[in-house]
Amino acid sequence: MKNIFKKTICCILAVSAFLVAAVGCNNGNNETIDEPQKKSNFQGLHDYTMTETDDYLVKDGKTEYVLVTETGAPGVELTAKEEFITLFRQATNITIPQQPAEGLTHDPNKKYICVGDNDLFASSGIELDKSVLTEESVRIITKDKTIYIVGGGLYGHLYAVYDFMQLTFGFEQYYVDAMEIETNVKTKKLYNYNVTDVPDIAKRSTNFGWFEQQTKNRLRMPLYNGNYMIPIHSKMYEGENGEWIADKSSQYSIVHNSNEYLPAEQYRSDHDEWFGNSGDVLCYTAHGDEEELELMLQECTKKIAASLIAYPRTLNPNMNSATLTVEDNSDACSCDACVDCEETYGTKAASIILFMNRLKDYVDQWMEAHKDTIYYRENFELAFFAYNSFSLAPAKWDSAKGEYVPNHPDVKLKDGVYVYLALMNMLEEEINIYHSKNDRGREQIEKWGALSDGLWLWTYSTNFYEYLYFHDMFAMYNSEGYRYFAQHNIKHYYQNSQSYQKGTSTAFHTLSVYLQGKLTWDSTLDTDVLIDKFMNAMFREAAPIMKELLFSMQLHNRQYKEATQYVNSIAYATNFPYNTLKKWMDMCDDALAAIDDYRTSDPELYSRLKNHIDAEWIFPAYATLQLRSTSLTSEALSALKMRFKETGLRLGMTQTKEIEATGTFTAYLNSL
Repeated sequence: MKNIFKKTICCILAVSAFLVAAVGCNNGNNETIDEPQKKSNFQGLHDYTMTETDDYLVKDGKTEYVLVTETGAPGVELTAKEEFITLFRQATNITIPQQPAEGLTHDPNKKYICVGDNDLFASSGIELDKSVLTEESVRIITKDKTIYIVGGGLYGHLYAVYDFMQLTFGFEQYYVDAMEIETNVKTKKLYNYNVTDVPDIAKRSTNFGWFEQQTKNRLRMPLYNGNYMIPIHSKMYEGENGEWIADKSSQYSIVHNSNEYLPAEQYRSDHDEWFGNSGDVLCYTAHGDEEELELMLQECTKKIAASLIAYPRTLNPNMNSATLTVEDNSDACSCDACVDCEETYGTKAASIILFMNRLKDYVDQWMEAHKDTIYYRENFELAFFAYNSFSLAPAKWDSAKGEYVPNHPDVKLKDGVYVYLALMNMLEEEINIYHSKNDRGREQIEKWGALSDGLWLWTYSTNFYEYLYFHDMFAMYNSEGYRYFAQHNIKHYYQNSQSYQKGTSTAFHTLSVYLQGKLTWDSTLDTDVLIDKFMNAMFREAAPIMKELLFSMQLHNRQYKEATQYVNSIAYATNFPYNTLKKWMDMCDDALAAIDDYRTSDPELYSRLKNHIDAEWIFPAYATLQLRSTSLTSEALSALKMRFKETGLRLGMTQTKEIEATGTFTAYLNSL
């Protein structure tokens, strides 16, 4: 994570010594975690209509159905086929027969399961309403005896398979080694499906280093933030046809890329007007020189076009956007022209809005000229950061309309131009989205929403200085928080978290990822129900103890964070009394005792469950070693070190913080 997205450390305030060990929701003082406020009435489109028929999908342990897919389908569609075969076999012990779709036509008497948009589907007469279905949306339809499983795009086909498996066999993925599905199914009726399932947030990105690709797919967050965007390189070369092509060997960036667009060492001597009068920033007014501004726009267009050619859609189908985003820790230019622009339109962001609107015109012209090439991308998007001085939207409240409106028509974003909100000092994730501390952040989301038909949002869900410590991302990232985002038309969502952590994450980050996957897809789901499902899947008989552990950590976190005004640095002994840490470690030991029968009855399951519990033990154990080792006898300290070393190495955790030299944590473990 670059410094731009690191939260500023506030002055560090110690919590008063009177704070006692946190307790769960059933403590004697009746203290509970705050109930989330419910203010949004957003309802997405999640229609799971299905009625049982008299026919059978599976009968007497056999199936008459044949899986139909396109020969040589793109990689994601191939994954959809493989996942269908795998999950169907796990549920029924049947390896379903297969047949190519080429040349097949719909037959009311045939029993097909058709995955994807292929010849068989085209003959069905079923039409997909593209005004409703986004790229990753799902349709499942039974026509006669054939089941059509299809999406709005390639990933939609894959997600349609998961919807089918969930509705038919109760499939659910929780973690890399934790999933549920009915097994030994001998009989299953055929359902008349008429399912339409549209994600509440169209594009959802993961940011955890321990993810396996299959788990990403199954949580419907298979792509990293950058997979949606064309890289911008610092250098180009001229091709045989006179087209400029990005030099892939040169430095590049997906975001924080203004230096890749216009490297100062290359352009400043001839075009000083392109650069800000202070700091590492471009001047989006070219200091008021219209001729230079036109040249600047043309050069930025050239850079985007060069990347479009270097990354053709046939090889990079998901890259349908480009950002032009300010460099890390950079502020706006303060030349006379930029100041005039701010005074005219109300905020510093106006200059970059006007620039991006004009840039979009140039990019659209290039696209139109290349419409019949592999470089053309339909509905190509541009985005810029709302960050630092660019955070404030040029919008105002209109009392008559009861809504925010643009300060001026000129600052309305053109179709296909989006703001990428990174409101790092305006949204505090460890409190409810409707908390007063989040008033400024919500105001900017709503103001920017008045300027465009959708927003991109970059949020945070960890402490980047203390990976192993509990961080109450559940306070905001619950059904109410995600529902608020969906209601305000967040179309591209990225949650910045532990991208460098390998093995697994501690302090219930794994639960956070599961909730993100479920609730960014359908924000109306019940958070408490999802937490219960996760706990049961991950911990079995130990689930009640581990749920109590989560609530205890939440309550304790709230107490000392309120006392310190939610500062970023937390690893101080005054924040964590020894008795609190010991209580949490003891709860993990109680959880291990609750699953002990599996040690002999199912050693493989026991090993998985133990790893899940031990991952949560890491946090209080590490905090004890770091902050409260003097509270232990020498024998107890030695035993804790040995256990921590074994556990950390077994789980493969690699990081204690975002910026850390490779091998530092492993070396620490080996030193114990």
